[in-house]
Amino acid sequence: VPHSERIGFLSKLSFAAIVSDEGESCKFDRATEICLMAKELERKVIIFSNYNKALKQFQKILKNNEIESGLLTGEIDKQDRNRHISKFKKDKNLLCLLCNARIAGEGLTLTEASIVIFLNEWWNPSSNRQAEDRVNRIGQKENVLVYALRSKNTIDDSLGEIIESKINLENEFLEKLIRNII
Repeated sequence: VPHSERIGFLSKLSFAAIVSDEGESCKFDRATEICLMAKELERKVIIFSNYNKALKQFQKILKNNEIESGLLTGEIDKQDRNRHISKFKKDKNLLCLLCNARIAGEGLTLTEASIVIFLNEWWNPSSNRQAEDRVNRIGQKENVLVYALRSKNTIDDSLGEIIESKINLENEFLEKLIRNII
C-alpha cells in the first residue's frame, strides 16, 4: 500500500476518534465541560486539533453553549489571523481560541490562556509540547492545565503508546548524555 494511502487511512482513524460520522463525540463532550468550567473560573482556553473540520464542529458546540470563540486555521489569511489573536488577547468575552496545531504551534505567545485542550495529538511529542508552549511561556501568571483527550478503543490507544515510548526514549537519551557530561 502506498505511503500516502496509509497516511490517509491513519488520518481517517484519528478523525474518527474525535467525532463519529453522526456527529457524536466524547471528546467534544469533555472539552465542553472543561470550557464551561473555564468560563465559570474566568480562564481562557486554547483548543488544538490537526483537523479544521473538528475545530469548526466544536466551535458550533461552543456557540450553542454561549461560549465565544475564535478560530485559527491555515484557511485564514495572515491579517485575519492577527486580528483573531489580538481579539483573543484583549477581549475578556472571547474565552476560547480553536487552533490548528500545525498553524498555531509556532511563533505565538498566548499566555492570556491558562488551559490547553488537545482534541487529538500529533505523533511527535515535541510538536505537542511546542503547541502547548504557546501558553506555557515567560509571562504566564497562572498554572497551566493541559488536557490531552484520548478515546478508548480507538487509534488514540496506539498513538498514546507511541507518544509515551518516544518521551521515554528522549528522557533516556538525555539522562545518558548528562551522565556522560558530568
